[in-house]
Amino acid sequence: YEAYAPNKTERQKEVFYSLLFQGMQFFKGKDFDKALSSFQEYQKHCPNDPLVRVYLTRCEDFLKNPPPEDWTGYLKF
Repeated sequence: YEAYAPNKTERQKEVFYSLLFQGMQFFKGKDFDKALSSFQEYQKHCPNDPLVRVYLTRCEDFLKNPPPEDWTGYLKF
């Protein structure tokens, strides 16, 4: 997946991508508070990225209703 960051330099895209990747790692590890924070920071820079909206919603949902213990960290779309 490539960060949706039109009109940004390659260096900016790298920084944004690292935020997105970090959020995904936290998400997969069930650390939804940290994942939410990473995704929110990413969204400040890439507000039109549709993938981050999905992750933000899922983080908020999982903070209210955690996934089962055997959850693998993957989402079905």
